[in-house]
Amino acid sequence: MKRLLFGLLIVVGILFGLSACGRHPSATYTKPLIVTTIHPYELILKELTDSLFTVENLLPTNASPHTWSPNPQDILKLQQADVIISNGLGLETNLEKALTQNKSLHLSAASYLNEKDFIRDDDTLHNASEPSPEEHSGMVNPHIWTSPSLLIEIILGFSKDLSKQYPMLQPQLESKARLMIMQINKTDGQIQRELKEFEKPAVITLHDAFVYFFQYYGIEFVGSVLPAGGKDPSPRQLKELADVIKAKHIKAILIEPRMNPKPAQTLASELNLKMLTYDDLGTATQAQDIAGY
Repeated sequence: MKRLLFGLLIVVGILFGLSACGRHPSATYTKPLIVTTIHPYELILKELTDSLFTVENLLPTNASPHTWSPNPQDILKLQQADVIISNGLGLETNLEKALTQNKSLHLSAASYLNEKDFIRDDDTLHNASEPSPEEHSGMVNPHIWTSPSLLIEIILGFSKDLSKQYPMLQPQLESKARLMIMQINKTDGQIQRELKEFEKPAVITLHDAFVYFFQYYGIEFVGSVLPAGGKDPSPRQLKELADVIKAKHIKAILIEPRMNPKPAQTLASELNLKMLTYDDLGTATQAQDIAGY
């Protein structure tokens, strides 16, 4: 299990470790400014554009895109941007009005994918026998950047559209995109080899942020502690989830730094489970709790 969990985080390392060095941008921009809504796209765009653009991110490190709202300085940064990069699929709910009103070039990662690529919340409701109408919303899970295959399509889409806007930079952008895809494919192969050592691996998470990753690698996603609607689970839901954990012999719960861990702590205490920290946005130490597992 230790190697499996490290394998899960290898792609996370690729997604969020593409840029080794961060910038310290100033308010004066001498290069075209790209503003991203979440950290994964900040790192991806920094790697893709190298030193050709200034890339800045809106979302603070300790904030969740599901609940964060922009302040006036954030709106000003969007207005200054030459290009805005968002995820789409409702992830940036509180930014939608500002994105719609902005006249900058706006590239949405979700626009490069097909309807068949998306996973809906109904497909991942394993933690309640009778989900509420709110949970049965059928909304698309927005965490598309955690799938290696979808990430490749997103990188190609960014490269193509930036090349259209900045045709003189097309050779550099296409070259960088090819190198990034080679790196992702290499890591993908490494994870595939690791997974061969496990028979029917299963995982449980606090929040359904890695369902695309699990689907891609054929890892059984038993469920998330927090229901799809984001509310705290009911006692019945926790009991049903506990029964599944016992049946699957699961030994740990993967939690996120920005989500309320109390429901997971309840299960961990009752079932003697380890709590392992992972981060779908790549802003926290990835394997701090996994080293000894």
